[in-house]
Amino acid sequence: MTDVLPAALVLSTLRAFKRGDFEVSLPLEFTGIAGEIAEELNAAIDTNRRLALELARVSTVVGKEGK
Repeated sequence: MTDVLPAALVLSTLRAFKRGDFEVSLPLEFTGIAGEIAEELNAAIDTNRRLALELARVSTVVGKEGK
């Protein structure tokens, strides 16, 4: 357990997320503020992953099925 979240790790995670990689996440081994940052960033990535899946579903229903 560590309470220091490496900036390079956060940056690489954010860059992957920006590219649309919703499988990326920060490890949950951090404590304190670093752990909270990891949890919140992972939650934001998961929320966006679910939103992208829902938008794809709606697009299929509206665009291809005409509903």
